[in-house]
Amino acid sequence: MQRTVLAVRAAHGPDEITFFNGLPTAELTQPAYRAIGVHLYSSAAFCFVPEVATAYRDALETGSELAGTLLSEFYGPLVELRSSVPGYAVALVKAGLRLRGVEAGKVRAPFVEPTAAHLSELARIIDRGLAAVRAGS
Repeated sequence: MQRTVLAVRAAHGPDEITFFNGLPTAELTQPAYRAIGVHLYSSAAFCFVPEVATAYRDALETGSELAGTLLSEFYGPLVELRSSVPGYAVALVKAGLRLRGVEAGKVRAPFVEPTAAHLSELARIIDRGLAAVRAGS
């Protein structure tokens, strides 16, 4: 990615192109991407925990320790859960919305809904993320 950023900026100038990190749960890679000049990223977590996603972005901007806390308390565990079943990236966002009181409907095949155990884990992850934001405020 660093070579790509350097090549495009050399060819078009540093202000002529904007890179956008769209990796799944981009928050995990964003500290490294910021270091090479990619400051924008997409956040699926923003859909169901905007408080956590916004606090994380702000912590990255200010260099706050909250960024590291959210990586270990929320984003890392979320990625572990997401990796446990193929297709959970979509299913967990919808489940997260439902856990927060927003009806999002079920996923369509070939995706599968989270198991009851995984829903409980997702609820714990959300609670830990929100608690970290409250403690870091």
